[in-house]
Amino acid sequence: MGVTISLFSVMFGLVALLAILCAGVAAGMRGQPALLWLVGSLACTGGEMLALLLDAGPSVQIVGATISIPAAYLGATQSIRLGLGLRRSPFVLVATVVLLAGLSLALYAWGVSGLPRALPFEMAVLAALADAIRALHRAGKERVLDRALLIVLHAMAIIFILRTPLFGADGSAAELLRHSPLQRALMMATAALLPTGIFLILAKIVGGEITAYRDRSERDSLTNLLNRQSFERAAERAHSQGGVVILCDIDHFKQVNDRYGHPVGDEVIRGFASRLIDSRDWAARIGGEEFALLMPGATLAEGAAKAEAIRTGFQALYHRGVSPEHRPTASFGIAAFSSGDPSDVTIGLADRALYEAKRRGRNRVVVHQPDIAADGARLQPETLVTPEAVRERLAPATAEGSAPGFDSRFPSWASSTTAPAS
Repeated sequence: MGVTISLFSVMFGLVALLAILCAGVAAGMRGQPALLWLVGSLACTGGEMLALLLDAGPSVQIVGATISIPAAYLGATQSIRLGLGLRRSPFVLVATVVLLAGLSLALYAWGVSGLPRALPFEMAVLAALADAIRALHRAGKERVLDRALLIVLHAMAIIFILRTPLFGADGSAAELLRHSPLQRALMMATAALLPTGIFLILAKIVGGEITAYRDRSERDSLTNLLNRQSFERAAERAHSQGGVVILCDIDHFKQVNDRYGHPVGDEVIRGFASRLIDSRDWAARIGGEEFALLMPGATLAEGAAKAEAIRTGFQALYHRGVSPEHRPTASFGIAAFSSGDPSDVTIGLADRALYEAKRRGRNRVVVHQPDIAADGARLQPETLVTPEAVRERLAPATAEGSAPGFDSRFPSWASSTTAPAS
């Protein structure tokens, strides 16, 4: 009897400490819902452990276990789902758990004992556990925490099934544990798995909050694109491999705000951002109506094609609240960088090309070119991109076997529209 009481004491102490820890973390995180569900789950488990510790009698233990254990598992499931960024369990599942637990209580009240009474209770708990396991699989995240939590949940489900004789017994739990080494071993295994599972859930919730906070600090709240600081850091990292920087600006955006109001202006900004989000490259909102796109490893020809596709797509986009005859447009400036080039210099060159696009009338793409080509000839500093030039430079290899691409020595991109040489 003393060993059993000591086991219940350890279990109760563990649950109480974990509940206090989770409550403290929840208070520090301003009532994070996933943590509140976890605290509620531990409170239910602690109530059951207290009834066993006090040896409250068979009736109290059976009724208490039938109510508190399904509630504890259901609460833990909600915590896991919210920690994964999912919604709470469907109403049908919650109702099923409640009805099965209620059926088990009704059978006990009618004098039914043994497995027939325990079976609905077992099904209620296993339904809650299965929902948590399904949620982890549904999240599809191959992280160490997720895999470890799946192992713990599967182990607890197996242990719970093996403990069926304990839940179906009509006597006290202490009596059954005293005469069953297997049940004592299973209870000890539960005592080991419980804090492990709680710490894993806690780590997942806190880790998710840290990740969300980092994302909020790195992203623009209106468009979910990177902000200026994050884009500049990404540009610094990408400069080890070379690529292209594209700067974009919505034309006459102040007129959109003045004419249609700021909510419509926000919709226009989100519409433009949606054209960038489709890209696999690094996209950022670096100002009110200013955007940037980083294409590591890309050529100027690829950058020009991308910018032209975004420009035409945005011009054709319907914006709710904007008159059909008014089609917002955007201007683009492009600059290439090689490995080791300072990112701020490249961004400055792209900004120079963007200024040239505005000077030439907006709603166009301008590529910045080096002042001196490989053969020493002086070139125009900015070149206007036309759809025909984009198609030409991205065409298949010529009959002679060369692979046409953008080359700053061939200012045919601009035909007769290039800027004067500086």
